[in-house]
Amino acid sequence: EEHIYIPEKNAVKPSVFALKATGECLAPEIKPGDIVVFDTDLSPKDGNIVVVNKDSLVMCKKYRREGRREWLESNNDEIGMEAVEIKGTVIGIYHVPLK
Repeated sequence: EEHIYIPEKNAVKPSVFALKATGECLAPEIKPGDIVVFDTDLSPKDGNIVVVNKDSLVMCKKYRREGRREWLESNNDEIGMEAVEIKGTVIGIYHVPLK
């Protein structure tokens, strides 16, 4: 049975969630099937991976900030912050071995 271990300091927080990745827009950091653990209470810093909601789609992107300018990027694209809701900051990525 597949499972992930979340260190106790993070596991006791009700703001910690996990999702299973399906896309490859942040490969090789996140691959399809990987488990992404994120904290909804953490504010992102430049370079952090974040979980966002855009047009009812949940996706992972890299948060970028330079001065007052903020944007999200992946291997495929760069998007502005308008119409995007940051759900949380990624605190762990668990690579699931291929079978």
